[in-house]
Amino acid sequence: SGLVGSEMCIRDSGYTIQIYLGDKREEAENTVEKLFEYDSLIKSNTIFTQPNYRVKTGTFEDSFKANFQFKKLKKAFPNAIKIPEKIKIN
Repeated sequence: SGLVGSEMCIRDSGYTIQIYLGDKREEAENTVEKLFEYDSLIKSNTIFTQPNYRVKTGTFEDSFKANFQFKKLKKAFPNAIKIPEKIKIN
């Protein structure tokens, strides 16, 4: 995978960490706030796919990098899971 000009590339394989999955919007919002309090530099992405909200963080090119962040987040977010996902890289 490489760059074409300044465009982002989409990779077929990568990882993200899901820290919330549930049907309560308020809990999803609280999870985002908790993540910000945990580390204000970590960005999150909230996705609503009826009937569930998912809060995800991070885009990792390989499992090793994802595992490093996952182990740290798992302490604060016990329901966190590492999931394979198509990712954008720049």
